[in-house]
Amino acid sequence: MRFLSFKEFLGTEVAESVVAKLPATMNIDEAAKTMSNLNLALEQALVNPSINGLIELIGFDRGSNWMEIGLGSMLALQFLAGMIRLIYDSRNKEIELEAKREMIRHIKVQNDVKEKVLEAVNAELAEHYAQSVDNLLSTSESKILNRNTAAASAILCVF
Repeated sequence: MRFLSFKEFLGTEVAESVVAKLPATMNIDEAAKTMSNLNLALEQALVNPSINGLIELIGFDRGSNWMEIGLGSMLALQFLAGMIRLIYDSRNKEIELEAKREMIRHIKVQNDVKEKVLEAVNAELAEHYAQSVDNLLSTSESKILNRNTAAASAILCVF
């Protein structure tokens, strides 16, 4: 009987891959739907000739629900990282602006002033979204811009 070394057990690493964890409390239907939605979102954003991405399941650990997903190219990995950062920043901004909205609702001011302040807060959120998408697209190569603007916006809405 031959024992495998840790490196042999793990296999070769794929540089253009990411790991994701499925929620622990899922039945088979929920897991299938979650994986299908993840696959659809990744394919829409990354599988095209300009990024040369592909989505493939490299490995899955059934005990911890971690899976490794190959993306096919370093450009795909970079674009995905930019989209995740965009989502993170946008959610933080939404939380910040929701706190401002709550504060405004509790302040006793005249209705016309209150509405104008709420409009300004909503405009700030819209400006942040536009600036975040512009930042993502300006830091990516120009060939990504033409093909993935809609995909980046769609993934932002999914998450």
